[in-house]
Amino acid sequence: MPYRRILLHVDSGPATAARTAVAARLAIEHDAQLVVLAPTDPVSVPGDPSALIGGAAETVERALADSMRRAQEAADTARSRLAQAGVVPIAARVDGRDHAVAVVESALTADLIVLGQPHAETAPHLAGLAPEVLLHAGRPVLLVPHIAEEQASVGTRALVGWNASRACARAIADALPILRRAKQVDVVRFEKPAVGVEFRADGFGGLDDWLASHGVRAKLEAVPSEIGVADALLSRAADGGHDLVVMGGYGHSRFREALLGGATRSVLKQMTVAVLMSH
Repeated sequence: MPYRRILLHVDSGPATAARTAVAARLAIEHDAQLVVLAPTDPVSVPGDPSALIGGAAETVERALADSMRRAQEAADTARSRLAQAGVVPIAARVDGRDHAVAVVESALTADLIVLGQPHAETAPHLAGLAPEVLLHAGRPVLLVPHIAEEQASVGTRALVGWNASRACARAIADALPILRRAKQVDVVRFEKPAVGVEFRADGFGGLDDWLASHGVRAKLEAVPSEIGVADALLSRAADGGHDLVVMGGYGHSRFREALLGGATRSVLKQMTVAVLMSH
C-alpha cells in the first residue's frame, strides 16, 4: 500500500527539526498528506505537592497553560519548517493527552508514523513512546535518530534484517514504498554458527522473488555472526553506508525482551541511522 498520509510527532526538543525535515521529504517523494501532532508534555508542579490541598490551583493552571503553550509552539514551528520545504500539512494540531495515547489514536488514519528515537537524557517523558506506538498503533513506525542532521537522507541505501518472523515480514511489506525507490537494497540474515552444524546460506524462503514481484531488486546474504543481532545489524549498516534499517519490532513479548534483552530494545537505544519497524 502506498503512503497516502504520514503522521509526524513533534515536541519542543532539538531533534524535532531533523525529524520534520525527513517527514517533509517523504511527503514530497510519495505525494502524501502530512499531519503534524504535538501532544502536551506532562505537567510538573514546583514546590511541595501537599500545598495543592491548600488552594494552589493557580499553580496547576499555570503549569497546564505552559505545557499547552510549548505544544502549540512545537506545532507552529513544524508548520513553518514544512512550509519552507514546500509542504503544507493538512493539519497541525495540539493534543492535551499523553503522547502515546494521542499518537496511537491518530495513527489509526495514517499509513506511516514518524517518531524520534527514544532519548532518556533529553526527553525522559518520551522514553516509552516508541515502544508503545510500535506495539499498539498497528502501523509502521519510522524512527529518526536524535543525532540525525536535517539534510540526512533516508531510504537511498536500505538494509533489511531478515529472521523469517511475522514482524519482519510485516516490516518489509510496510517498507515497500521506500524500498521501491531505493538505489540499493540489501537483505541480511545473521545466524550464530553451531558447533558441528554446517552453516546454511539459504533460509530466505523465496524472499528475493517476492521482492522482485513488487519492483524491488535486492541482494540477499546470510552471514555467520557471533554477536547479537542488533549489534550486527547496526554495524553492517554503518560499514555499508546504509541510511535506513528495516526490521521487525518486538518479535517476542516485551516482558521477555525486558527480561532477557532483545534486538528491538537494543536498536532503539543504539541506532545512528533511521529505522523502520513494524510489529
